[in-house]
Amino acid sequence: HAPPVCSLIGEAASLVVFVPVDCVQTRIQSGLPEFQYNGFFDGIKSIIRSEGYGRLFTGSHVYMMHNLLLRPIIFTIYEKYKNMVIEHRRRKFREAGLAVPDVSELFGVGDSMKGTFLATTASTIVTNPLYTVLFRFQVTDYSQSQYMNERVWYIVKSSYRLRGFRGLNVGMLPRLLTTNTSAL
Repeated sequence: HAPPVCSLIGEAASLVVFVPVDCVQTRIQSGLPEFQYNGFFDGIKSIIRSEGYGRLFTGSHVYMMHNLLLRPIIFTIYEKYKNMVIEHRRRKFREAGLAVPDVSELFGVGDSMKGTFLATTASTIVTNPLYTVLFRFQVTDYSQSQYMNERVWYIVKSSYRLRGFRGLNVGMLPRLLTTNTSAL
């Protein structure tokens, strides 16, 4: 049970820095005219000035849902896969009447890469709708009165209404490529 718990605690702590940085970065990368900041620190100052200090952390709950699902799913699936492969190979050696080799010989680099790929793919598929919502959430300027009530459920409903399930999974292939490359 340690990997999911440790992952959960580590992810929660990292969000204190990650959420404000990602808010500014996402807005800069969006290229939208309302977010033409003169660099990162200008973005921080502009957001605080126009939307308040709290806006830097407003997306925290979406990040928490996303990240606290992504990493624990990865670690849990990876550990289950690793244990399953090791136990299967141990059983094969025992059935053959041979001495069971050390774990390092039962689960190698190739096995680790395969487990990482499987775990990361599954986790990305599960969490991609949250990532889509997260991007849309971060590029919403909440200083505009018409957006004050636009929150996560509104984004989910409008995305689903416009494109169905596909609207919540826009960008799945690029996400799979980046998350798997990063994890490997």
